Amino acid sequence: MSVQEVIQFVAAGVMLIVALRMNAFFSGTETGLYRLNPLRVNVDALAGDPIAKRLLWYVQHPSHFVATTLVGNNVANFIASLAINMGVSVFLATQSAEILATLFFTPIIFLFGDLIPKSLFYRAPMMLLRKSLRWFDMFYRLFLVISLPLVRISVWAQRFAPAEVSSDSPFLGRQRLLELLGKGHEEGVLTDVQNRLISGLLNTAVQPVSQSMIPSTRVLGLSSRATRDEILKFSNQYAVPFVILKEDKEEGDWSQYVRPIDVAVASGAVTNWFETMPRVDSRATKLETLLAMRQSAAPVAAILENGQVSGVVFERGLVEQLFRPIQQAGS
Repeated sequence: MSVQEVIQFVAAGVMLIVALRMNAFFSGTETGLYRLNPLRVNVDALAGDPIAKRLLWYVQHPSHFVATTLVGNNVANFIASLAINMGVSVFLATQSAEILATLFFTPIIFLFGDLIPKSLFYRAPMMLLRKSLRWFDMFYRLFLVISLPLVRISVWAQRFAPAEVSSDSPFLGRQRLLELLGKGHEEGVLTDVQNRLISGLLNTAVQPVSQSMIPSTRVLGLSSRATRDEILKFSNQYAVPFVILKEDKEEGDWSQYVRPIDVAVASGAVTNWFETMPRVDSRATKLETLLAMRQSAAPVAAILENGQVSGVVFERGLVEQLFRPIQQAGS
């Protein structure tokens, strides 16, 4: 081999390594983008992370990202093909030799330039994209002249797509939001308590409060004429922190409550410590009812149906429902 042939062979080897590295880089980053958790990226970006802000821009403009990876992979494939031809021509410049060399190197390029990088980015997209972002930004600017027309064509083609296929809407559907919250919990953005609370607000809080009320016929309580001893005895018997009271009528409504602790330590008439329950329409949601109870600092509320008290609901029960784990559809 002459000096020129040695230089050509070494150059072909270097070009093949560069092409393999570029192929691995663009194949992996493309997979990494689709594996990113948008909620995690958004939270990090709002916290002031400059890398997360840049990643968020790519998440919001995926056509720019995909166009860059498409151009990069084609450049890598062109360099690999050229390197193989240069290397083979040093020994045997025939078409059959080039075909055999291409067949030999194709599985190697597929394994190390496509399969392994995609697997790595699939398993750790956030970490690897953070390390690769500076290089990707460089290639994005370098290929911008070629990739920008591809982006324009993509935007133009999207105009003919059906309305339901478009992903430009800034509003998340309820199911999609639940999926994002689940991913956020897996990624450590949300704690278990936060995840259950948000799921409860989305699922349970919008339900009518009538689903959680205790009918009037099943409420345990006393008459508003109950004495101090009767209230304290009732409280000790049922171990309740407050006693619900009914108006002193044959068909009276549950309308008041009293805390036994106040009755036990205070002097004077028992009625001085009676509190009026907030009244909520049965069509109100559980969250609306809970807010009304919090505003009144009341642990119990009367539920009205057609102007009459049909039952009561307890604040503790509503709060427990909000933190109850929610089974997602299909799980």
